[in-house]
Amino acid sequence: SLHSLLSVIILFAMVGCVAPEGTVSGVAKCGGEQMEIYSQTPSRTSNSGLNTLWSDGDAISIFHAESGSDGYLNDGEFAVVDTTNGRFQGTLNSDGELVVGTPYDWYACYPYSAELSSPKGAGRSFVIGSVANAHQTQNGNGNTAHLAGEYMPLVGVAKGVKAEEKPSIAMRNVSSMVEFRFKNNGDKSVKVKHIVFSVEGCALVGAFNVDFSNADNILCPPQDGAVADTAVLQVENPTAIASGSEALFYVAVAPFK
Repeated sequence: SLHSLLSVIILFAMVGCVAPEGTVSGVAKCGGEQMEIYSQTPSRTSNSGLNTLWSDGDAISIFHAESGSDGYLNDGEFAVVDTTNGRFQGTLNSDGELVVGTPYDWYACYPYSAELSSPKGAGRSFVIGSVANAHQTQNGNGNTAHLAGEYMPLVGVAKGVKAEEKPSIAMRNVSSMVEFRFKNNGDKSVKVKHIVFSVEGCALVGAFNVDFSNADNILCPPQDGAVADTAVLQVENPTAIASGSEALFYVAVAPFK
């Protein structure tokens, strides 16, 4: 499966909140202050081969809580401002001041959704591969561009990070990828235009609730009719595969056993 990892660093300017008396309190970051997020390595949401890159307009959801608690604070949208270096900007929750010496857990999710209210997936489902009873589209043989974007959600968790430290969040793809290697053993050239992949009894594509409050990235049971056990790939602009040659085709699916 295509489980590319990316590292994200949340950088804080270490400026304490000023108390009414003019003294500096033990706060590393004040609620409502701007903060930045950096991606250490190439991430998603566009593909160059099997390398992945952020694209203009990308945004992620950020949450945090005191370490070990489920008192999640929604820090909202962090929008990319530098696709080359993976730099995002956003604002810490107004109730989310970070107290020096206190450990915090950090949660990230792509794509950003204003409806997502908790790392446990409350308020929003995410589509993997395609909506149920629809199809994915691959443009040409071997093209991987469709293996990125909002139908390939990413989540990440960093736990036990002290307020004065820089959190590093390792993101991972919630979905998987099935590669089809087609070899033409016939005498004439052929074109692949359509692939249907089905696993009886397994939810492969559709809308899933994703609990990313821990490293397991649990796919929660969706509503009836929200998923399908068949993934369909439509190939646009296919190239003829000559006798003895082969071509690759890719289908995004939810993990299954």
